[in-house]
Amino acid sequence: PICKEDDYEIDTLHFEDPHPADVVFLVKVGKSMDVGSTGDDKRTLCAYVTATGIRSAALEDDMVHVRYFSTHKVEAKLGPKTSLSMFYPALEKLMDTSESDETPAIAANTGFLQALRTLPVRRSLVIILADFINFTEEERLALKRASGRHTINCVVLRDLREMVLPDKFGGII
Repeated sequence: PICKEDDYEIDTLHFEDPHPADVVFLVKVGKSMDVGSTGDDKRTLCAYVTATGIRSAALEDDMVHVRYFSTHKVEAKLGPKTSLSMFYPALEKLMDTSESDETPAIAANTGFLQALRTLPVRRSLVIILADFINFTEEERLALKRASGRHTINCVVLRDLREMVLPDKFGGII
């Protein structure tokens, strides 16, 4: 007991995971992530959030997986690696804006669905960074199924300029 009085005592229990956890980042890198001004676009925001998450995983010696997906396919799979060895490769790949040869996939095989299929079998913390534009019912159901095994946190990235046209759009009054 850490504290003992005449009529009560306080005990503390410490539970430690015997092995590091897996942290998985699913990051959308399609063309819709380039919306915004230079240095203030959704891709840069994803880089900040991913870097912060990888750095936090390092504090607990967690293993990190990163999956970059576009509308139609998984662009890259990195990891599992230790957090510190993943830091620079993950950010370098995220900031690479070169065009992929995206080809339309059948509706049942979007990049997001493919990325969900690459999740580890072991229970993991999954952080999804995407704009969720054109999110289908099938993707919603797949996300719900994945949440049965994994702890999932979705970060929805939206730019007001995508949602609302300016009052004087294109000079037309």
